[in-house]
Amino acid sequence: MVTAAAHASYDEMPYEGGLVVGSHPEHLATVGRLFGMTPAPIERCRVLEIGCATGMNLLAMAYSLPGCEFVGIDPSGRQIELGRKALAEYGITNVELATTDVREAVEWQREFDYIVCHGVFSWVAPDVQEAILAACRRLLTPQGIAFISYNTLPGFHMRAPVGEMLRFHSRNFPEPGERTDQAGALLKFLVESSGTFAESDEVLGIYHRMLKREKELLDGAPPSYLMHEHLEDLGKGFYLHEFVDAARARGLQYLGDAAFHTMLVRDLPEAIAADLNRISPNQVALEQYRDFVVNRMFRKSLVCRDDVALERHISEEAIRSLSFRARLARNAEPPWLIPKTGGLVARVSDPRVTAVIEALDAAEPAAPSFAELSALLSGDDGVAAEDLPAILLSLYALDAVEFRSWAPQVGMAVPERAEAFLPARMAAQAGKRDVPVPFHNSVVLDPFICRMLPLVDGSRDRDALAAAMGSIAAADSADMPAASGPGDLGPDQLARLVDEALEQLLRAGLLVD
Repeated sequence: MVTAAAHASYDEMPYEGGLVVGSHPEHLATVGRLFGMTPAPIERCRVLEIGCATGMNLLAMAYSLPGCEFVGIDPSGRQIELGRKALAEYGITNVELATTDVREAVEWQREFDYIVCHGVFSWVAPDVQEAILAACRRLLTPQGIAFISYNTLPGFHMRAPVGEMLRFHSRNFPEPGERTDQAGALLKFLVESSGTFAESDEVLGIYHRMLKREKELLDGAPPSYLMHEHLEDLGKGFYLHEFVDAARARGLQYLGDAAFHTMLVRDLPEAIAADLNRISPNQVALEQYRDFVVNRMFRKSLVCRDDVALERHISEEAIRSLSFRARLARNAEPPWLIPKTGGLVARVSDPRVTAVIEALDAAEPAAPSFAELSALLSGDDGVAAEDLPAILLSLYALDAVEFRSWAPQVGMAVPERAEAFLPARMAAQAGKRDVPVPFHNSVVLDPFICRMLPLVDGSRDRDALAAAMGSIAAADSADMPAASGPGDLGPDQLARLVDEALEQLLRAGLLVD
């Protein structure tokens, strides 16, 4: 997005992007409503993505929101070409992809309710960063919201040296594939070499763990992530207060973080939380000090126009206007455990909170409205309607409950001929285990389900799915449970596995209504 060389790198090795959690207009609208805004209705809104790569993030949104208008821009013609091809394969017609630089788009005579800019701001030159902020101010509707992600300090200080070392080693290899292979080989060597001294030297031990963590992250990502994350010349981190000041200079104000719980300190030990609340004069300062404590590496910040009057006190009315989903994994036995920062865990002891969590868990994959949830709790659970907003907000502050201003229609029972969410089927067909969900997040499925998922297209009943999976097992048993060769899976076992897989797809929200 900056130079001919940068454009060429994305043309030569397109970024294999996918959906970006927290960037859906529903999510932006939810945070806006909590802080007193009146964002555009989700079912009919206009969304712009700056630096959309192949448009996979917009594709996942557009598939579930046919009444909305989506526009993606990217300077890489190759990525836009691939994106248009994918849109045609999915039959999506409400997404427009254009080979355009944001410095050109800032002059558009168009308005958007939501703007997304993910994985761009930290990797472009200052003039392009200025253009991104200027575009957000100029193109946003009066109640519009923009999502901008960026490498964050102080945590990025730990990742930056890895990129510097990998760029040094790979600089003499002209082909993108060679560069990523050589960079990966060097990182593997550094992890193994530093491990030799890790136990005998405390500082080298810290260094070894840092390198090991980065290798584990890159091992689970496609080569294009390594290429564009670490091997590009540009790469910068920002403290939150620096980003907020830059946005303010362009007529924008900080609305909040896409991960709401990181705006607060409820997930930190009580003594630390009390100190941070005591020394923080305002919201930005609180989050900045929190970043210092947790060594935050990446942010997804939401901004809006500076002429919007925000209300920082979250009202009960705002909470009552939303719907909710559980975010906790179901426990085999009580009590419910809520993960906190740094590997800590909160045990739920209040029976009213337990009742709310269990009601949401039982309602999955649906996202009940406030009224519906109140009705579910109207029995002997002891949760009064007037107490529910505070309980929900406390769980939201711990990332244990998902607040939503819109929810897709998903299947609530396994039909005779089940049909799964098309983007998920396509991802599984491409060999991916991490597949998109209609709620604009993703779920990692086991290999058997991934092999079966492309077949769940509404044309097969359970028996036909079991027969098809039996044929797959006979030809290739690599991903089949307890199968060491053809014929190991009998009809009864295949039928049971298919039933279990369909139930998991249902609970994940992957079956079409």
